[in-house]
Amino acid sequence: MKKMYIFNGKFSNELPQIPLNRSTYFGESFFTSFLVKNSFVLNVNAHLLRLQSSLDLFYPNLEKIDKDNVLNLLKRHIPKEGSFKVRITCFTNFEMNELNSLIEISALNKNNPSPIKAITKKFGHYDELDCTNIKLGQYAWENFYLRSNPHYDILRLSEDDSIRDLTKSNIIFFNGQEFVLPLANVLQGSSLKMFKELQGQKIIERVVYYDELAEFEAAYSINAVRLIQSISQIDEIKFSIKDSDEFIKTFKKYVDKVSKEL
Repeated sequence: MKKMYIFNGKFSNELPQIPLNRSTYFGESFFTSFLVKNSFVLNVNAHLLRLQSSLDLFYPNLEKIDKDNVLNLLKRHIPKEGSFKVRITCFTNFEMNELNSLIEISALNKNNPSPIKAITKKFGHYDELDCTNIKLGQYAWENFYLRSNPHYDILRLSEDDSIRDLTKSNIIFFNGQEFVLPLANVLQGSSLKMFKELQGQKIIERVVYYDELAEFEAAYSINAVRLIQSISQIDEIKFSIKDSDEFIKTFKKYVDKVSKEL
């Protein structure tokens, strides 16, 4: 199956021509991504509400996302069988009075996802903005790098070298006994919140600095599409690969159990 697109409600098998907008020029966009597996999806309403809350923060007078229309479009165009990544990106025109939405649907490999690698980049503190309930769009150079390097992600650092998050996921580390979640001004996604509930007291949340990374045994990317995925390397620092660990299997089984039909 080729990648499918729905731009402002219109379906296409090819990437549609999108007019120039604030996302193109300023990287000003908001997105959410999630997994649809055999017509079942987890927390889709939470994803759409979070996307709307992000838009409300920046554009309070803009038209609202038509949630029912989005769900109907997904039901109509996503095949009944298979696993698919759905990414919804919202952005405005230059006058900030028109909402644009691009839905991208792509089939996922049935096999377990391969471990990823990451490079680091400093992005500052974002102290002036509460990022705990919004997911900012990627910069143009990030998009270009990630499209050219599909098995990589970018680990964002603050100016003091503390760990923030990955561009596409949350990140969590394992020290041999406990999971360590970087405490930062970032959005904790729905999959991470679910993982925290399952692990309970085995998770420590604290500030993590770049020079600590070599002390961890393993690192994981957590998001709503790939769920949990091993990270084999960050810059020159290498980690153990533990894809077969029981906690990964348990987490994926639990997600299947609580997912609901579109």
